[in-house]
Amino acid sequence: MTALAAVASLGFAAPAAFAAPPPNSPQPPTGKPLITEGTQPSPASRLAYFMWHPAGEVDWGTGTPHTWVIQLTTPKGATVTENTCVGEVEDSGGLNDCSFVGSIDGTYTVKVTAKTPVGTSTESATESVTVKQTVFAPGKPQNLKALPGPNELVVSWQPPADPGDGVAKYHAEAVLVNGQADAGSCETAQLTCTIKGLNPGTSYDVWVFSVGAQGDHDPEPAELQNVKPLAPVTSPPTPPASVPSSAGKVTAPSSSLTSGKSVTLSGSGYAPDSPVQIVVYSSPKVLKTVTTDGTGSFSVSVTLPAGLTGSHTLVAGGVGPDGAYRYLTLPVTVSAAGTGGTGGGLPITGQSVPKLVVTALLVLAFGVVLVRLSRRRAA
Repeated sequence: MTALAAVASLGFAAPAAFAAPPPNSPQPPTGKPLITEGTQPSPASRLAYFMWHPAGEVDWGTGTPHTWVIQLTTPKGATVTENTCVGEVEDSGGLNDCSFVGSIDGTYTVKVTAKTPVGTSTESATESVTVKQTVFAPGKPQNLKALPGPNELVVSWQPPADPGDGVAKYHAEAVLVNGQADAGSCETAQLTCTIKGLNPGTSYDVWVFSVGAQGDHDPEPAELQNVKPLAPVTSPPTPPASVPSSAGKVTAPSSSLTSGKSVTLSGSGYAPDSPVQIVVYSSPKVLKTVTTDGTGSFSVSVTLPAGLTGSHTLVAGGVGPDGAYRYLTLPVTVSAAGTGGTGGGLPITGQSVPKLVVTALLVLAFGVVLVRLSRRRAA
């Protein structure tokens, strides 16, 4: 016989504290959900998702509706927008989720608790996610070119079609063909740089990356294959005996020049940092030797020899990017100083001297005739 039965047999009522619970009394939920994922699927905006499921871990008890109480904890100083990870939401019957956009990088934590009108579970599930905004890397550069120079490659390009979140700089590499070894590199915020210290005649692949502000770049670079630097050029070619075949024109202010006067000539298409000779023909005479810049171009002032007149040809001779000699030419007409052209002096204009003499003699003769006729009339 139990203690309660013994008390009842004596005619005393059982104390209320020992009363058995009434059948079918309301029961609050118990257990905690399984948070299956806390992710950041959109790194550009610090947008984070949390998802959870009862997964057989929650006993909802006897009350309805079934809801979830959600609490979000943020890093110090952070705010959130588009936030659905707050307050109380009804259970979806399957997978539940909430999301938010954080204002700063850091760790955000969500706490989820089961609740019904009867009560709230004494257990909660928590999950944290580290939110970090990631910038989009720029794409690869466009229109990549490599101009061979002495022991170097002058590399140029255009900005990428997709700049991502911005281009901070560009990184160019020369890689040995089939060797996958970085033989030289250069970095710049401009659209060209020179890779130095390369072996002439050796084949290189050239890679150029667009680098973002965070050091990020597209894994696939712009690429040129099988480019060979030139051997250093220390002296210009010997001028040929006659005007050579032309690969283009020397640029000058005019093709009418004056002996003894200076004129500025320019040209391009040569090997970078290589010598170019300026020669005047018919009989070749070297006027000056100039060194090209990093793009294979030159601009130089030369003086035509005194006493040089007539038709001549200016020739700029040097080594091209392919290692072969190339010549730019310009036919010119040279006048003596003081007789016109670009050099000054006042040219003689109007009728020629013989014509002036003949005209003067005719006028004189006509005057003599008039004088004689007038004397005869007077007689």
